[in-house]
Order: sequence, then structure tokens, then C-alpha cells
Amino acid sequence: CESNIIYISSVQGSTRNKELGVIYVVNQEGKIIDKLENVDAFGIGVAYVNDGRYLYYGSARTSDIFQISLTEEGKFSGKPSLVASLNNVGVRGDDKARKIRFDKTGKMEVFALEFNYNLTAPTEKQETKFLFSWSEEEKKWDLVK
Repeated sequence: CESNIIYISSVQGSTRNKELGVIYVVNQEGKIIDKLENVDAFGIGVAYVNDGRYLYYGSARTSDIFQISLTEEGKFSGKPSLVASLNNVGVRGDDKARKIRFDKTGKMEVFALEFNYNLTAPTEKQETKFLFSWSEEEKKWDLVK
């Protein structure tokens, strides 16, 4: 909100074998000012970590969570890097990050669910909340619970 932009993800055009999704950066006039292509993303969140501003996103294809640096204008800078994974944790062990938020203490809250790229709606919403804490000493996100 502070930069008057919004981040929007789409998996449109992606197939079982091709990742063709996009994360768009849209300004307050509704214009696309940047985009990150060939990324099927769920759960987007923005946070300041170590004096830098980052966009975090969960992969719709794997249980991995990535970050990419943001400029002062909110555009992408550099390439995405893997920062955490939900692989082999939780009830199912292969959940995808549906929503990523940061609490007042700086912990990353990841709300995850089962997703297998199909249109079958589950009868129950089986969501698990994971909490990650930034380790300044190790310069990485650690799973707290």
C-alpha cells in the first residue's frame, strides 16, 4: 500500500509441462509496470527483511517458497531465490502456499493447502498454517511450527 502498487499472479496458459504464469506489478492507474514471467505462483506477500524489500511467493507446482528483491518503485530486481519449503512437513507433506503474510514480530505466516492443478473442489477446506522465523545469524527462514 505504501507504494500504491499491487502484485497479481496468474497461471493462465500454463500446462502440465510448461510453467507460463506471470506475477504482475500494477500501479494505481491500473498499468502494468513490471512482470515476472514463467512463474506459477500462489500466496504472494511483501516484507522488509535486512533493510531490503522482497516479494515472497509460493510455487503452485511445488511446496517451495521463493523471494525476489524489489526496487524502491516496487519493480523486480534480480532473480527469485528459494527461501523455504513445505516439502515433507505438515499433515500431507506436499501442501502449496496459498497465502503468505508477515505478523507484527516479523514472522512469516504461510497458509497452505493441497493443490494438484485440477478443478475438483475439495469438500472441506483443509488448510494448514505454518510459521517461519528469520534467523539473522544463519540468514535464512526457519520453520517454527
